[in-house]
Amino acid sequence: MFGSYTLKRLLLYVSVLVVSGSFCLLVLNLITLSSASNKKGVGISWNQQYHCTDEATLNNVHWWYDWRQSPDQMHLQHHCPTTVRSGYVPMVNGMHFERGINITVPSKYLLGFNEPDHKKHANLTVAQAVIMWKELEKHAAGKTLVGPAVTNLNWLQQFLQQCHQCRVDHVAVHIYKCNTHQIMARLKHLWDMFHKPIWLTEFACPQTTSVNEQLRLMRELLPLLESAPYVFRYAWFVSRRLHHDDGSWVDGSASLMKENSAELSALGHYYNNFMYNWKHSPDRMHLQHHCPTAVRAGFVPMINPKNYNRDINISANAQYLLGFNEPDHHKQSNLTVAQAAGMWKEVEKKAAGKILVSPAVTNLNWLQQFLHHCHNCRVDHVAVHAYRCDAHQLMAYLKDAWNRFHKPIWLTEFACPHTTSVNEQLRFMKEALPLLEAAPYVFRYSWFTSRFIHHNEGTWVDASASLMKEHSAELSVLGHYYNNFMYDWQRSPDQMHLQHRCPVNTRSGYVPMVNGRHFDRVINISSNAQYVLGFNEPDHHEQSNLTVSQAVVMWRELEKHAAGKTLQCHNCTVDHIAVHAYRCNAHQIMTYLNQAWDRFHKPIWLTEFACPHTTLVDAQLRLMREVLPLLESAPYVFRYAWFVSRWLHHNDGAWVDGSASLMKENSAELSTLGHYYNNFMYDWRQSPERMHFFNHCPVNTRAGYVPMVNGRHFERGINISANAQYLLGFNEPDHHEQSNLTVAQAVVMWRELEKHASGKILVSPAVTNLNWLQHFLHQCHNCRVDHVAVHIYRCDAHQIMTKLKQAWDKFHKPIWLTEFACPHTTSVNDQLRFMREVLPLLESAPYVFRYAWFVSRWLHHNDGNWVDGSASLMKENSAELSTLGHYYNNFM
Repeated sequence: MFGSYTLKRLLLYVSVLVVSGSFCLLVLNLITLSSASNKKGVGISWNQQYHCTDEATLNNVHWWYDWRQSPDQMHLQHHCPTTVRSGYVPMVNGMHFERGINITVPSKYLLGFNEPDHKKHANLTVAQAVIMWKELEKHAAGKTLVGPAVTNLNWLQQFLQQCHQCRVDHVAVHIYKCNTHQIMARLKHLWDMFHKPIWLTEFACPQTTSVNEQLRLMRELLPLLESAPYVFRYAWFVSRRLHHDDGSWVDGSASLMKENSAELSALGHYYNNFMYNWKHSPDRMHLQHHCPTAVRAGFVPMINPKNYNRDINISANAQYLLGFNEPDHHKQSNLTVAQAAGMWKEVEKKAAGKILVSPAVTNLNWLQQFLHHCHNCRVDHVAVHAYRCDAHQLMAYLKDAWNRFHKPIWLTEFACPHTTSVNEQLRFMKEALPLLEAAPYVFRYSWFTSRFIHHNEGTWVDASASLMKEHSAELSVLGHYYNNFMYDWQRSPDQMHLQHRCPVNTRSGYVPMVNGRHFDRVINISSNAQYVLGFNEPDHHEQSNLTVSQAVVMWRELEKHAAGKTLQCHNCTVDHIAVHAYRCNAHQIMTYLNQAWDRFHKPIWLTEFACPHTTLVDAQLRLMREVLPLLESAPYVFRYAWFVSRWLHHNDGAWVDGSASLMKENSAELSTLGHYYNNFMYDWRQSPERMHFFNHCPVNTRAGYVPMVNGRHFERGINISANAQYLLGFNEPDHHEQSNLTVAQAVVMWRELEKHASGKILVSPAVTNLNWLQHFLHQCHNCRVDHVAVHIYRCDAHQIMTKLKQAWDKFHKPIWLTEFACPHTTSVNDQLRFMREVLPLLESAPYVFRYAWFVSRWLHHNDGNWVDGSASLMKENSAELSTLGHYYNNFM
């Protein structure tokens, strides 16, 4: 993941003076799309035309449901992967209630019965629904529970009256009308009746075969649903509908998918890509140029007085709202101060919860008069436009704006006017951007403009300022510089990147340093940095080479630029300390670091270390292997950094030879040393590194790894990564082929284990014999055992659940079932049958905390083990999942 770009830089003005078709890639070219509305959802229909990709194709729809408790059955029926797309909301339909409730898909919400007031659906009397609701509530702990979805509000009113002390957090309704205002009136009536957030879980235009009629309804209604505060969620009916569909009053014209196809219909494209809102968003421009209507993250809406008579309808997602554009200019908004003040009061009503930015002016006197005349008006930030070719004149103008208004400044248009030279624009840009970034009163800035035509109607800004190539979706030279500019120049990797013609985007984790050399240059540290490193080796004549008194004076200046950062002198701020250590002996390095801790008692950054005076890679590797685990386990070492990524073998007499380089010479590949350092994961014994190493795998560990202190080879010591949240105890101490410990031996060893489990949840020894575990817990007085672990090998799911229930009844601690499978069979079908039965039970059992199938990979003729290779989740001699593995991996 690369580092973030400057927060100040924007692309606010997207010119529409383009060739149709070339515009659409522009927004994509200047970063990714934002997410769609949180409100928008869809009902996914499981008819015979369903495609496994239907949910994924509707990728801008935030949530979805299928009128069931889980989509597993449908996925299996259609031979789809069982992975569930995010946003799924389960429903307890009300039909077949006797089959039980088993919610397995994680969700914050649970939908109640589907149309209990309709004879073709749940078809429940109010009395029946009340009884069933009490049962449903037991399964809704921690979820927002949505009431039965009805078409008849009277039924819902009776239900809420008769269901005494029932929990109904939100209400749901279905409305089939072709008139937008009738739909909104009904929703408002529902709100007035119950004052609960509303889910409109089915809506469409009935009794029509016209796609245009559906589209008309959708275009009119979606903005209203988005802006209505009482509408919490809405879902179009339906994803897929057959054109001659069983006489239903909603025709296939409402389908979001094409018939017999995995593609979106025209209606589906509109619904999927709809972004709120229509009037103060880029939607109109996107539609005019036949682009997807998804809006890139960071869009800031503006109130345009030219269209002021239209409704102001601003997306709730917008954090900022820009005021009128150049009211002081006769070709733009062209407003008197009095007109603007009168209109501003209306704008304020739509800006609740947003930062409201003033009208954008070129004439600061106009803005001064506006602020004077607009009594008690809210103006949080101010916006200006400035066209200059001199960066210092530009900054003087902005400083004048700050001195007048003392509000954060948005420079929403700037460029070099009266020139046809791209070089002149580039020179100006290179001078201005660092100054804009460094100025604390400049909040945002935006170049004018993305796209400009070369012979453009006498405009005083020529196309030389365009960030896009003419008749192209590619960035211009100027666009590349603006898009890739990273703040700042001196205390960032930008200079190195530019010198080597690299992209200037910075990888996350970059820590800037104020080196000490060239201190006379401006200190300009990115506000994104969490840490700032101080001078580099001021005690060395070839590096910063500072006296203590020089360093003290310079440090005072450095502190001014480190607000909110951890810095590395009487009353000086020094949060952490940094040292360099060049030794070939790991214990000497640790002794040196320990001395530093004893002297200063501040977290230590070891920012340079390597083995000096050697040309042997093996010597570097030996040091690395010895010292890295020690650095990781030392609590006073906060960060460490090997010296260096790349070093030449015959390098100017430096005492660290190229043997220390992490990169191959004249290559973009890691060296042997680099592979070890990059892939090193702490630690060796209670981690997967040994397995990775012996199998010549990268040693990086996938998230979710839980270490175990096995019990075998306990004398080798315990060295657990501080990152682990859980720690598993001994493996089958009750089995002679595994840990094979007496209870007394285990108790002694557990005392030692506890010392290494600080801050972790400690899981008991994993046993097959619950009596052994009971004796252990009885004899291990005052021992800490947070959870318990068991292994169970049965082919009967109910026998397994019975044994787990016994473990719960005995110990009353959360249970880890860390090994289970069906033994004594060579049949994959037996394993699959067993897995299908037991996984839902394990998921629904509140006392089962974690479970793990045994095992990922098992040989078919495996040394007499009672679990055959049929239980393997991986294919034999392959990196692919087996049939069983696919089911287990995708089970939700």
